[in-house]
Amino acid sequence: DFCNFNKKPFLGKWSGSFDKKIAFNVRNITIDNIEEIVTQKLGFACCTVMWKKQALVKQRFNEDLTYAEEWEYYSRLISEGLKGISISKTLYFNRKHPNSNTGEFCNNDPIRRASKVKAVKLVIDNLKEKELLSKRLSKHFLQLGFLFKQPAIINYILEKKGTNILTKLKYKFGYIIYPILKPFFNLKSKIFKT
Repeated sequence: DFCNFNKKPFLGKWSGSFDKKIAFNVRNITIDNIEEIVTQKLGFACCTVMWKKQALVKQRFNEDLTYAEEWEYYSRLISEGLKGISISKTLYFNRKHPNSNTGEFCNNDPIRRASKVKAVKLVIDNLKEKELLSKRLSKHFLQLGFLFKQPAIINYILEKKGTNILTKLKYKFGYIIYPILKPFFNLKSKIFKT
């Protein structure tokens, strides 16, 4: 149904070159890879995937989203059971600049941030409906809520998982003291990486 490939970002004027080697690795992608796609360990973007027209007939982009719309859409498509390949070759170079959607999101644009929260909720709903909301993905969404300082994401995933009141209180308290604990978490991750 699709072929996914790599992209490489650059700043300013492009001075790279295309790799003209023919050899590359091919990997099959199915619904079994949904966690990698949702966590973006396996990147899908409009510029990095070619789809068969027939694969896109039933599903469309959510036009209410102004950020994270690709992520929401592609996770929905893969969760429908579409199959494809990913090749280990850079076929697209993209210029980074502060006025892009991603740049605006990173600069805390409220419209882009609200769109991300909405996209996260849609992805959670889709995964829950299809019984694909694993413990690992639930943890990912909780971490996302902390990372983006969005208690709405934390509350939403806890609600969807049917979490008990004590656990909900633990996360609410954790969110309040997270700014104090974050340096310790960062230190812990550095220590265990080495």
